[in-house]
Amino acid sequence: MITRFKDMGSLFVLGKLEAGTLRRQDALTLMPKRKPATVKALFVDELEVDVAQAGENVLIQVQGLNEEDVNSGDVLCEASRCANRTIMFDAQIQVLDLLPHRPIITNAYQAVSLSLPSSMHTYASD
Repeated sequence: MITRFKDMGSLFVLGKLEAGTLRRQDALTLMPKRKPATVKALFVDELEVDVAQAGENVLIQVQGLNEEDVNSGDVLCEASRCANRTIMFDAQIQVLDLLPHRPIITNAYQAVSLSLPSSMHTYASD
């Protein structure tokens, strides 16, 4: 999900449908928090539709979630097929550019300064 907002007392979430189809009344699960939700209404290109297809940018009116539950980067999944969660993974990172004033990567090299704990959301679709 990219963002969320409340309008007339209803919660809306905006994002891209990565795989499958989405219909009104579909049961969903918000990951990584595992909170259940239901599709109340579905919009594609500002038009209300009954079905959305993979690849479309969608605005979803959801029932069962609070605005505080939803964060940018969260994933809404089909309730029967939740996305996997993990606390650790191995990765290979390809560095394309280095900072001009620090052209060599050394132990504890910090390209971006973060003052708060951060999380990383990754996903893959079928």
